[in-house]
Amino acid sequence: MYLDSFYCHKGVVAQKSCHKHRHSVFEIVYQLSGQNTTLINGNAYIMRPSDVLVIPPNTSHEIPSGEEFTDLYFQTDKLCFESVIKISDVSGEIFEVLNLLNSVLFEKKKYCLKICENLKDCLELLIIEYLNISHKYPFAEKLQSELNENISNCEFCVSKAIEKTGYNEDYIRRCFKEIYEKTPLEYLTEMRIKKSKSLLLQPCRLSILEIALSCGFSDPLYFSKCFKSKCGMSPRNYRNLYMKKR
Repeated sequence: MYLDSFYCHKGVVAQKSCHKHRHSVFEIVYQLSGQNTTLINGNAYIMRPSDVLVIPPNTSHEIPSGEEFTDLYFQTDKLCFESVIKISDVSGEIFEVLNLLNSVLFEKKKYCLKICENLKDCLELLIIEYLNISHKYPFAEKLQSELNENISNCEFCVSKAIEKTGYNEDYIRRCFKEIYEKTPLEYLTEMRIKKSKSLLLQPCRLSILEIALSCGFSDPLYFSKCFKSKCGMSPRNYRNLYMKKR
């Protein structure tokens, strides 16, 4: 019964493209790793880790061949949105709700339909909240986009990016933190760690060095130190723990 109202899938095998198609229901797509360009009604939406797309029913969309990526998507016929929406899940709250939805549906838990209905409502409210955010500091939003674009760039320097805005560095940090609840460096580090988590669980089993470099860390030891500080365990232990659960 619940599959008539909800469907959720978390990709674990990276893909490079997706043929043109449409659904009779809403689809929410969450980018887990990699980058792609999703074409919807002639408009191009560049998707990076933590980006979210809301695609209304009967809307054609496709992903031409490009960089490998993984995503998490949720389908339902019960959302209030009328047009395509793209946002960035800065806080990670949307991911947590989608991940929980995926688990509930996969495990067919008791009261599945009711749980999914409540989680769907939470997801809808989170997206509305993001849409209602009024950015008082456009330069901070521009800096956030630049940080997202350089998650994999080991040569990227946050201080130089701030300097390019033409504003005082301390002022930029305060404004950025007011909006995103993190300094620019904290934000970038969190995005890099989030990407590394996804790569650690890929079936291809990249080495720790390869993952560090793919996530903007030129030093694998520093990467491991940052990862342990954020996650409470080393990258290798994280991989071993979660791969056993699959």
